Amino acid sequence: MLNSHDIYCRILGVEPYASISEIKRAFRKKAKTLHPDTSVGKDSNANIKLNKEMTKLLEAYKAVLSEHKSLEGDFPFSGFQKKSRFKEFDYRSWLKEHDDYESKTKLIVFDLFHDLEDEAVAEYLQLIHKGYKLIHFLEQTDFMDCGFVLAEELYFRDYFFESFELLIPVIEMENECDYFKHFFPEVLKLARNILIGKLYRVCDCETVIEFYDIALGWGFTKNDKAKFSKHIAEAYFKLGDIKTANFYLDKMIRFMPRMKKPNWVKEKTFANFFN
Repeated sequence: MLNSHDIYCRILGVEPYASISEIKRAFRKKAKTLHPDTSVGKDSNANIKLNKEMTKLLEAYKAVLSEHKSLEGDFPFSGFQKKSRFKEFDYRSWLKEHDDYESKTKLIVFDLFHDLEDEAVAEYLQLIHKGYKLIHFLEQTDFMDCGFVLAEELYFRDYFFESFELLIPVIEMENECDYFKHFFPEVLKLARNILIGKLYRVCDCETVIEFYDIALGWGFTKNDKAKFSKHIAEAYFKLGDIKTANFYLDKMIRFMPRMKKPNWVKEKTFANFFN
């Protein structure tokens, strides 16, 4: 017989041991299909049915989060209001009154999981300009969950550099502790989406070299690694380091022998090194 936790997980479409980021991803996906704007129009009966299903989904989402093993202690997921015997306590307002990084971290995490993603992203972007690092204020698995969710929200808003910067330690930690398990391909998929066609367009050459070189060590296909090597070679070429550019172009060809060489390979100053 299924217990309440298993029933809620079934409503969300996740396994009982799902990570927080997986739970949020499943909730977001199902919530989109239940939104009245998606299909039903003016059909009141259909709207009533969708509202009931959405209510059940929200109940399941909150219940599964509150039962998650990493939410023990005072980790801020449990609800907007915490009651004392004197009066209702507005936890979010209380957090906003504090300027220390621990309180700011709890505020970001709280907002991420209470439908206030815009506020979470805005707060995070403000803090990182002051040298703030989310990883310094959360336990490892909490950081992996919240780091991935925040990276997704940054990606949705076209903050590709900030998103990928968060994903680096998340992916490195997963390679060490196998926390996400079957959900990890979704993490790599987000990283790939940033790397292919986006990151190199918004970063300087030094950052392109750093980030794409890190990605070469992850579990991507040879075709992807060839593309990463190509971007690194191009960055070195722009910096005038022809020898290292040639090294990474050679890597590109070893990964994908048929991949087309960049147009700038034909330039006389470079071709002498490549041929």
